[in-house]
Amino acid sequence: MAYTFHARINNLWSIWYTIIIVLLQSYLLYLGFERYKLYSEMKWPHGAYPRLWLKVYIILYSICVPGLVLFIASGVFKSGNIAGDNDRLGDRAERVIQSCDMQSKGFKFL
Repeated sequence: MAYTFHARINNLWSIWYTIIIVLLQSYLLYLGFERYKLYSEMKWPHGAYPRLWLKVYIILYSICVPGLVLFIASGVFKSGNIAGDNDRLGDRAERVIQSCDMQSKGFKFL
């Protein structure tokens, strides 16, 4: 019995939200990479070039690119119960609401 993966598209509002946020985030990433380019081409005083901090800056911005791709994937396609056991978290049908008068009904507490 082979399992085949069926990609299902998310709701329309979720796709529009994803598109708007991805455009905003892409613009912010563009501004960040342009700022790195500006800082790396700037004339710094002798011995004051922040080599370590510029590397940290570009590494953090580079980590955002795959994160944006993961956000696109989870925003467009339905991602939920990966286990496939059809069990929703917090969705139990057998909710039990009891009163405080349980001792009169014969319940014993330890």
